[in-house]
Amino acid sequence: SFYNINHLPFAHLADKGILKRIIVVFSAWRSIAAKASTPQILISAKPCTATIYLQGAFVTRAHTGQIKKGIQRITFIGLPKHIEQNKIFAGTNSTDVKIVSISKVAAKLTADMHSVIKRQTDSVESINNSMRLIKLHRSAYTNEYSLINENRTVSGTAGLNALELEKVANVYRRKLRELADLINAEDVKIDRLTKQSKMINQRLSSNYQNFQRTKSAVELTIMSNKKTTSTISLKYFIRNAGWSPNYNFRFNGLEKPCNFEANATISNNSIDHWDDISVTLSTAQPVKKLAPDQFQSWIVNQGFKGRKKSAYMYDISSNRLSNRNQAKNTFKDAFTNEVNNEITETYELNYPITLTKKTRTTHVEIKSIRTQPSFKHIVNLGSCDDTYLTANVVGWQKWRLLSGPVNVYNHGELNGSTQFKTYQLNDTMQIPLGIDRNVVVKYRTLKDAKEKSFLSSNYNHTFHFEISVKNNNGGAIDLEMIDQVPVSINEKITVEVTELSGAEYIKKIGKITWKVNIPNNKGLKKQLKFIAKYPKSQSFNINGYRNRRF
Repeated sequence: SFYNINHLPFAHLADKGILKRIIVVFSAWRSIAAKASTPQILISAKPCTATIYLQGAFVTRAHTGQIKKGIQRITFIGLPKHIEQNKIFAGTNSTDVKIVSISKVAAKLTADMHSVIKRQTDSVESINNSMRLIKLHRSAYTNEYSLINENRTVSGTAGLNALELEKVANVYRRKLRELADLINAEDVKIDRLTKQSKMINQRLSSNYQNFQRTKSAVELTIMSNKKTTSTISLKYFIRNAGWSPNYNFRFNGLEKPCNFEANATISNNSIDHWDDISVTLSTAQPVKKLAPDQFQSWIVNQGFKGRKKSAYMYDISSNRLSNRNQAKNTFKDAFTNEVNNEITETYELNYPITLTKKTRTTHVEIKSIRTQPSFKHIVNLGSCDDTYLTANVVGWQKWRLLSGPVNVYNHGELNGSTQFKTYQLNDTMQIPLGIDRNVVVKYRTLKDAKEKSFLSSNYNHTFHFEISVKNNNGGAIDLEMIDQVPVSINEKITVEVTELSGAEYIKKIGKITWKVNIPNNKGLKKQLKFIAKYPKSQSFNINGYRNRRF
C-alpha cells in the first residue's frame, strides 16, 4: 500500500524538517541493528602468496570454510596496521557467494594474541591469590607476636629463681625470633610477588598497546544463496616490502661461454610474517588510480589551471623555463622522466620463501643465461701498460632485464662490480672484466734527443718508441692499443709524426689507435716516432708526457 505523507498523524512536523531527521535517525538505527544481528566470523589466516613489486607488495590470505545462507560478516584479523583502504581486494571461488562490502576496521585480538594475554592475565591472578594467602599468614604471625609481647608478666606467689627466669626469657626470645623471621620471610615473598605482578602487568599493557598500534583488521560482508563451502581470499597492499635486481657475470675463458645470472634481493620490513609463501616478482607498478587525470589547461606564465602549485612554468617574456624549486633541469627534462623499469615482467619462484623479523632479507636466483660474447682487449699506453678485457654481448634485450649492479667474476674470483643500465645501452652490452695478465705489453724508448736545426735557430726534439705485445692466451685476441702525441696550441711550436706503424691518427686531439688481431702465443711490435720543433725563445714542456711514459 502507498500512503500520502499529508494523511499521516505527524504530517505537521514535515514543514519544520523534524520528520526528515526522524527518518534519518530511524534508518541509521535499523542499519546498526541489522549489522549487530548479522553473524560474524573471525579469521586468523596466515599469508599464503605475495606479488612483490620493486616498491611494495600485494599479500594474499585465504580461508576455506562453511558459509551459511544469507548475509554474514567475515573479519580477517592480525593484519598490518598500515594497509591502504583503496588497495584492499577480496574474492571467492564460489558463484553462490558474493562480496557485498569491504572495510578496514580496528584491530581485533588474534587467537595467538588472545592466548598470550590470557596467559599473562592468569599469571597476574595467580600471583594475587598467592599474595592474599601470604598476607593472611603474615597477619597470623603478627598477631601471635603481639600476643606474646602483651603477656610478658609472670604470675605467682612464690616467685621464680634465677634459673627458672632464664628459661622463661629464653622461651620468649626464641619464640619472638621465630615469629620475626617468619614475618620477614613473608615480607620478602610479598615484595617478590609485587615486582612480578608489576612486570607482567607492564608486559600485558605493552603487548596490548603494541598489538593495537601495529595491527588492523578487514571486515567483509558476504551474501550466499545457499549453505556451501567456499574459499574467501583477501588481498592487500603493503609499502615496506619490495625487491631489487642484481646480476653476476661469470667469465671462464675466451673460448668458453659465459654465465649471466639474474638475481633478486627480496626484503620484508613489515610486521607480516611470511612463512613458506609462494612468491611472484613483478616489475610493474601497483594500480594507483582507476581513471586518468582530467584535462587541465596550460596557461602561459601561470602553469596548469586548477593545480595548487606548478613545479615548472614557461616564461614567455624571458623565453625560458622557470623552476620554482630551483632544480637544474632543462625544458625537456620538465616533461620527461627517466624510468628504470623499462619492461613489465613477472618471475614466479618455484619454491616458497620465508621472511620474518629474524630474516628480513633473502636472495634468490631468477634466471641463469648462458651466452657467448665477443671479447675485446684495450690498453691505454698513455697511462699504463695493463691490458683490460671487455665482453661484448649482443641481443641482451631478449633477456628482459632491469638496470642494476653486476658482480664480475673472472675464473671464479670476484674482480669487482659495474652497473648494468639498460636505458643507456645500445644493441651491444659491454661488461668490463678487468686486467688480462695473459697479454704482456712493454713500452721501450728508442730515442729521446734534442738537436739544433742546421737551417734555422729552432730545436728539434725527437721521440722514438717501440711497443711490444705478447698474447699468452689460448686463443686469438682483438687488441686496441691507444697512445698519444703532444698537441700544440702555439703556432710557433709544431709536432710532426713521422712513424705510426699503421695506426689511426686524430691530429686534433693527438690520439693514436692501433687495432690488431694477435694469434695465440704470438706477438707483434709497433713503433711511434714524432719530432717536436720549437724556437730557442720558446720552451717545450713535456714533463706530464714523460712522467706517464717513463
